[in-house]
Amino acid sequence: MEYYKRGWFKYVPERFIPIIRPKIIDTINKEGNIIGRVAGINLKPIDLKEEKLLNEYIQAIIKLNQEQNKTLIIEDYNHIGKESVDEIRKKTNMRIFTGENTKIKSIPIAIKEIYNLLKEDLKKQEILVISDRKAIAKDIIKSFSKEVRFITTIGDTEENIEEIYNSILEETGLSLFHSSNIEKILSNYSIIVNLKDTLDFNISKLRKSAIVFDLSHSKIFKTADKGRNTYHVIEDFIFQLDSLGIEDTIWINNKLSSNIYESLNEKQDLKFYQIYSNGDYYYLRDFVNLVIRAKGKM
Repeated sequence: MEYYKRGWFKYVPERFIPIIRPKIIDTINKEGNIIGRVAGINLKPIDLKEEKLLNEYIQAIIKLNQEQNKTLIIEDYNHIGKESVDEIRKKTNMRIFTGENTKIKSIPIAIKEIYNLLKEDLKKQEILVISDRKAIAKDIIKSFSKEVRFITTIGDTEENIEEIYNSILEETGLSLFHSSNIEKILSNYSIIVNLKDTLDFNISKLRKSAIVFDLSHSKIFKTADKGRNTYHVIEDFIFQLDSLGIEDTIWINNKLSSNIYESLNEKQDLKFYQIYSNGDYYYLRDFVNLVIRAKGKM
């Protein structure tokens, strides 16, 4: 709404301002070339769960996309329901980056650094991977296979889990653990990687010092914790806009969430410089000292 409250518009009472008013407000430039455009769609907060508003939002995007751009960046991506994002993707025929690939690449780096800072042996830690997507689960497990000895995966069909186990054993020599009742041993896991928006076990049985990388769209672990900070949830990895060689713009924060970073840098070849947890940005060293260690002393 900021761009609309300039000039004589700033004197217009808010009740007369329309909810949706699509407009191109700036360009994204790199090395003198325009690589994208910044658009304003809604002038007031809207609930895209409402079908009428969602359709108006989608039509506004289509109207602005005269140059047939193939990629769409949505600010506050995780605050929009997954169903709404899927509908936007389908009807605009545009690619919407989720940041998932970047997060998966970043998790092993973050875990190694965290345990180096904690001066604890990573190989002795147990990892739980929760996913209902076989290929993604295999990629995550393989990224850990040289660093840890104890990994469990749940969340998929028995058939898919068995295939994951056989594939990982053949490719890495690592034998995965399987449990028919994960709640009984949930407190064993010091590291959890979650990609599911719904869970079929009681989160309260989680180890209090557990580090959770929650890649779900709904951020279910954060929601279930209800602000109690029972465990340590890392929601995203943060990158710097100026490291991409993109010219400064008031419309894009220098701190890029992983989905925006992926949208602007498909190579995904840079290391994150901060993490995002419970509404705050942290350097890993600060996260270990101010959150993990501090909570351990309470």
